[in-house]
Parts: sequence; C-alpha cells; structure tokens
Amino acid sequence: MKEEKRTATIRPSPFASLAGAIVNALLLLFGVTLISSALLENNSETGMNVLIAMFGFIWVIACGLGIFYNIRNYRTWSRSSPNNPAAATSLGVIEYDVAPDKENPADFETKLRKLESLKKDSLITEEEYKVKRREIMNEKW
Repeated sequence: MKEEKRTATIRPSPFASLAGAIVNALLLLFGVTLISSALLENNSETGMNVLIAMFGFIWVIACGLGIFYNIRNYRTWSRSSPNNPAAATSLGVIEYDVAPDKENPADFETKLRKLESLKKDSLITEEEYKVKRREIMNEKW
C-alpha cells in the first residue's frame, strides 16, 4: 500500500489576518499614547513613569511584530493556491502521513489480495504467507 502524504495549512485565514493587523494597530496607538503620557507627565514619581514608558516600548514592539506577521500572512494567501499552499512561504504549512484505515473492511480485502498475489508470484514462501495471513486475520475487524 502506497504511503500517502498530505499537507495542512495551520495559519489564520485572510480575514483573521486582516482583523489581527487592525487590532494590533489600535493596540499600537494605545502603546504610543501610554509612552507619551508617561514621558510628558511631570510629577514626583519619575521612577514609575520610566517603568511605564519601558512597558510601553515593549508593548509597541510586540504590536509591531503582530502587525508584521498578520500582513505577511495576509499577503501570502494571494500567492498560494489550493493545490500548493506552500507556494509563497512555509509559514504554517505542515506535512503529515495518512494512517491506514484499520476500521475499513476493504482494507482487509486489499491486504489479503496483495498477500495472495505475492504468494502466487512466488515472492513469499508458504510459511510466510500463513504467518502474514494470520496477522491480518487477527487484526480488529
């Protein structure tokens, strides 16, 4: 039986990417407002203002990275196709093996017919045939 490989795209949809970029842009504005208010405020708690400004800088960097990721993901959707989702980038594309269907009775039939064919063509011995047939028959039906 031929091993089958499939690909799955694990990434946000184009709509989710666009929405994520907009939300990150709004959060970026909040971070800029936080930084400017912390730096422009003149009071005795300058140590606290510095901490707030540092948090704001980290916030702005995280939002910028979020915007970059979402826009990049949105743009790759237009360059990929259903037949080849990894055409534009490997962003979120994985390959996995398809497990054989053990619940399918046709799978037993296929295995038995293949085994019978191997025996008929003298590619396996009678003893190998019996052992393998017993294994197949002992599988859960």
